[in-house]
Amino acid sequence: MMYLRDATRLAAAKLRVRPVRTGVVICIVALLFAGISLIAFVFAGIVQSLRDFSNEGLSSRYIVQARPIVDASYMFSNADLKEQMRVKTVSLVAEKKAAAKRLGLAYDADTDSTLPTMKGGPGGENDIMANFSSPIVQAAAKEHYNALQHVGYDDFKKLAEAAAAKNIYKSTYYDIMSGSMYMTGGQQTYLQPIKNGKEIYADSQKQGEMMGPTGFDTLASSGWSYFDEDLLRPFVLPGQSLAIGKDGSVPVIAPISVAEAILGRDKLPSTASAKERLDYLVKIRSDIAGKTAQLCYRNPASSQLVQLARDQVREMSANKGKRDYVVPALQYAVPTEPCGEVKVVKDTRTASEKQQANNELMFKKTYENYDDPQQTITDVRIVGLVPDMNFEYGMSVRAIAASVLQSSLGNGWYSPSRAITAESVASKISPTFEDSTPMGRAYYAEFETLAAARKFVRETSCSAKSDMMTEPDRPDTRVAKCAGQGKYFDSKPFGSNASAIEDLRQNTWRVMKYVTVVVMALTSLVLMGVVGKIVADSRRETAVFRALGATRSDIGYIYIIYTIFLSFGITLVALLLGAMGAAWLSRRYSEDISTAAVLAYNAADVHKKFILFGLDGTLVLGITAVIIASALMSAFLPLLTNIRRNPIRDMRDE
Repeated sequence: MMYLRDATRLAAAKLRVRPVRTGVVICIVALLFAGISLIAFVFAGIVQSLRDFSNEGLSSRYIVQARPIVDASYMFSNADLKEQMRVKTVSLVAEKKAAAKRLGLAYDADTDSTLPTMKGGPGGENDIMANFSSPIVQAAAKEHYNALQHVGYDDFKKLAEAAAAKNIYKSTYYDIMSGSMYMTGGQQTYLQPIKNGKEIYADSQKQGEMMGPTGFDTLASSGWSYFDEDLLRPFVLPGQSLAIGKDGSVPVIAPISVAEAILGRDKLPSTASAKERLDYLVKIRSDIAGKTAQLCYRNPASSQLVQLARDQVREMSANKGKRDYVVPALQYAVPTEPCGEVKVVKDTRTASEKQQANNELMFKKTYENYDDPQQTITDVRIVGLVPDMNFEYGMSVRAIAASVLQSSLGNGWYSPSRAITAESVASKISPTFEDSTPMGRAYYAEFETLAAARKFVRETSCSAKSDMMTEPDRPDTRVAKCAGQGKYFDSKPFGSNASAIEDLRQNTWRVMKYVTVVVMALTSLVLMGVVGKIVADSRRETAVFRALGATRSDIGYIYIIYTIFLSFGITLVALLLGAMGAAWLSRRYSEDISTAAVLAYNAADVHKKFILFGLDGTLVLGITAVIIASALMSAFLPLLTNIRRNPIRDMRDE
């Protein structure tokens, strides 16, 4: 009988017989597991970093966001609405024709873009569809959406209270894809900054930026949303408050590019180093906190007059001295005061022309929802920052980090709901919660534990998938499917890293279990050949041991221990290579990712690091167990063949 100590010594001696070959085998097999080790260390670092940042923003809380499931295609697909609007159009056209005739105006219904219906639809030019820019259509759609059952705040509140939610919140929601933009009044945003006592006019002919809207243009692209104050508080800069200022300024959490515009700073070049970006972020957060900016709101009529006045100035300047140029009979002056009224500086129109203009204005006010020019100044105060919408494409770590590490709040403008009233300028840009429809609302429920939040998501969210092949003029079939399930909301985690970490774990394991099986199979094949060669080379030695009284089990112990020693060497090298790779990645990219994370989570400590190298004992033990299991599987067949051989025949053959 052979003792374990003796078997261990013999196995160790075998490792020293051919050290070069053994080392090469260990390194080759270790390379197969080095990738898994690298992923394990990087994964552990990411999880550790996400947990470190969990104390920032909303990440330490378990909040669920729910969006009402409604048919955004109602204005385009509902046959009853289309018929109702068709009847109104016929009646309205008759009224307009009669009024135009009475006022001496020309009227062409085919070119009237304010009617409730317009040509087009599935039937082509011979068909009609509801005109979503018409106030009449918007009013009908708003009435429809507000009458929907089961999707209101009170309905959500009942569900949340039944699930033992400790806090319930609400907000407006701006989503250009959901259809909520159609319900904001159908008017373009006319809000321009005032800098150094001068209104900065938007150029109607300005081409869009290649990298997307920045600065004050983000108001039109990302919207202005209003949240319950408790959801915004974690994003407020140190020393700032969400209360309305003594000067009446509205507190706003805005994109960084807005702060750059207010401070007159240029955007950092894309080639800036991580340290430069971090220093820039620290500086801009310090300088913008509490800064106020004046914004000029002009309604469509006022904005159009400003643009007309500017066009006239350019046109007259370009044609100055030309004999064949006829100056406009009615000339406007560009306001010299910020957000000032557009005034007439010269009017050489005849009495009949003036009467004609008055008749046209009367016609617009009566039938086209026309408002007289209005303009007013509002003050906003920057109390927090969020990242701009990411338009940096590519596979660089910086681009990936910017796209993944997005603020849980979003990329738009945000103010506390209580700071916005129906009379506020902001409400003219985006409607208040009370004046919005379910398409422009979001509800929130906060729970004590992650398990409770995830359970609420499962129980309230609809699992039906959207039919991507549905024509835009057809009702959304998913709405009916979800109603059939008794589900009226799309729920998802909001602002918390806990759910993201759990999802990351599950998704990583889902992929890695298949990768691990493949690597184990390859490892077993490689080691099978190696162990088989060792066994074949040691047949005489094995026969001698058998002759001296060693049993088959004793021989098996030697090679099993040898295989375990081999797997320990593979594990050590694989973990070392993986750790070196993860440490290099962390050293190389940590600063870029840390800067993105600090901004995304509004971290109070701007020097907090997001690392890509971490140590998870469970993962290390798991990799070790997988390597040992692979090695033992590889040794099974050679050992089974060897211990069954006749030792006398082996000694004679050798």
